[in-house]
Amino acid sequence: MRIITGRSKRHWRRFHEVPKRIYSQDPDYIPHVQQDIERLFEDRTDDRWIIVLVEKFDKIEARAIAFVQKGEPSKGGIGFIEFPDDELVSSMLLDTCTEFISNQGCELVQAPVNFGERDKYWGLRISGSGASSYQENYNPDYYEKHLLTLGFSRIFEQSTLEMRLDEVDSERLGKIASKLEHKGIRIEHFSSRLREKFASDFVQIYNQAWWEHEHFQPMTEERVLKLLEEMKPILREPYLLFAYDGDRPIGFFLAVIELNQIIKHLNGNMNWWGKLGFLFWKWRTNITRIKGVIFGIIPEYQGKGVGASLVLQMHRNMKKDKHLEAAELAWIGDFNDRMNRFIKALGAREIKRHATYSKNL
Repeated sequence: MRIITGRSKRHWRRFHEVPKRIYSQDPDYIPHVQQDIERLFEDRTDDRWIIVLVEKFDKIEARAIAFVQKGEPSKGGIGFIEFPDDELVSSMLLDTCTEFISNQGCELVQAPVNFGERDKYWGLRISGSGASSYQENYNPDYYEKHLLTLGFSRIFEQSTLEMRLDEVDSERLGKIASKLEHKGIRIEHFSSRLREKFASDFVQIYNQAWWEHEHFQPMTEERVLKLLEEMKPILREPYLLFAYDGDRPIGFFLAVIELNQIIKHLNGNMNWWGKLGFLFWKWRTNITRIKGVIFGIIPEYQGKGVGASLVLQMHRNMKKDKHLEAAELAWIGDFNDRMNRFIKALGAREIKRHATYSKNL
């Protein structure tokens, strides 16, 4: 048994082989898109990250990527972890990752995490059943046991809540929204014809609503316009909502179609054949779920019912689509009591929970 490390195409090819063995008997498993992962690590000359593989009898048994977190030189991360229920294999894998991170001068390592934003590939699934959502981690139950054995500790948890159309308290929401409408609060949905205007509104809201959050980086109109272009295949205009007080933008709520309902047919590869398959299955598939991606309200309007108005309009828009059944609201941290209480008060229920682990070096 030996460790293999590197950043070459061959390393990537062998990296992508591992889940096929780990999940060969799991009907709920949907692989991550290979190109999505590789895009996060495009610079092969960047010495802040490394692919780590464990080979046994000429087969790659385990994989991970170790890295120094962007903008946080004292913190390392281990992501895209896959290994069998074998303590020797898991210890070889994670100890090698930890050693690489320590040699980069880091004082702390977190796992399993993403190389950058927390809204994707973050956390170990510790409860819930069924398939994962797009860019959401999925794993066997035994992963946590191995992390704890190797000295990692659980530091926080994030919930995914489900809001089913037939379970939302629309009467309560309607009363709140009606009061706000009399005060001049209105809700509009995004229009591609006015993308520059909505991009500007998004930036104003985001930079006021999120500036106190850890890892905050100011948003720019250029970046928003680029994101809107990238999200064209999964963005439907009625599911990007903005709240206004008169002409002042004060809040937004963005949800996208649940892509894994399409991607489950593509075997995790968006090559030219996969792209053709994507177009076919997008046309063939009746999307039944959307996923809330980001929710923001500027501080002076928080706790005043603006969120309820946005959710109510989202609920109304969803009801116009005969195929939609539910919306997922993901990445609600256990430290965010206000958001947890708010969402659950609307009739949403927790369906999945992920945990993040850390270890001092």
